[in-house]
Amino acid sequence: MMKKSLLFVSVLALAFSSLSFAETIQPAPKGRVVFYQNYPCTAGDKIVLGRGAYSDLRQWNTAELGSPTWNDQISCMVIGQGIRKVTVYQHINYKGKSKSFTRTKNNPLGTWSLVDDWCNNSISSIKIE
Repeated sequence: MMKKSLLFVSVLALAFSSLSFAETIQPAPKGRVVFYQNYPCTAGDKIVLGRGAYSDLRQWNTAELGSPTWNDQISCMVIGQGIRKVTVYQHINYKGKSKSFTRTKNNPLGTWSLVDDWCNNSISSIKIE
């Protein structure tokens, strides 16, 4: 009986820790994507972009002194309702590797960590549809 109780308490603790993390992520505004400099998508510098093509992230400044532009700074994103697809590119002018992200049934907030992906801190241009 003691082992079952301990297992139940462990499962509950894991469930509530996941729930509290999910509750701290704010949905992106409709028709916008919020890109964060840090993971998780809850703190640090962020930039909010709408539909369009952003060929060179060196054109946008961050608030942090050590990172003057958004080039090679993005680690997390939250995709707002109404955005069909976000494609990130390794180099400026949509060159190099690319990867697309969307909101899904299993990811209704459209929250994507890039930490274990090639694109973590390696995005230089973006297309948002």
